[in-house]
Amino acid sequence: MPSWEAIRQYNAFFEQYESLYSSPKSLARIAVVINPESEQHDLPFLNNLAARNVTYDAVYEQDALPEKLSKYGVVIAAPAVALRPGWRRYGDIQPAEIAAASPVTLTAPDGVVLNVHGQSNERRVLVHLLNYGDTPISGIEVSIRGQFKAARLISPDMIATNIQIRPAGEFTRVLIPELKIYALLVL
Repeated sequence: MPSWEAIRQYNAFFEQYESLYSSPKSLARIAVVINPESEQHDLPFLNNLAARNVTYDAVYEQDALPEKLSKYGVVIAAPAVALRPGWRRYGDIQPAEIAAASPVTLTAPDGVVLNVHGQSNERRVLVHLLNYGDTPISGIEVSIRGQFKAARLISPDMIATNIQIRPAGEFTRVLIPELKIYALLVL
């Protein structure tokens, strides 16, 4: 019965905040070119990037035209995709280059992952945080590219709260007091 209550709680949360889950707009500046026929082969690679909190757009190889890829600072060819001019393997890219192309960085233990996107109909940035661990995590720091005036943390696991932000050069830093399972940072 506790599982059903948790499902009900999360469903009610998503229904209450439905507007935050519509019209997503990618903020990725990294493209990963994948071949749809080899997707299953590349899935461990894509999961590894996600576990490292690399924000990327997956682009099918047949759609990877120069005009489409021009908006990305880094273009990575998945392992099953042949290299073309301007495409590189993940292992050949310096971590600093990946960080420079990332719209967000996370300081948290392993098992905490994030995804970030904007909304095409709003001027807001949304950072989804997910804790795969067994216990709540405290003191997570998220740095988001851009200057923001306010941040709000919402979650099915706690009462929504305004979060203090700190400017840090071209980034805004936010300290997440606690992450139980899932939270959405709204900037």
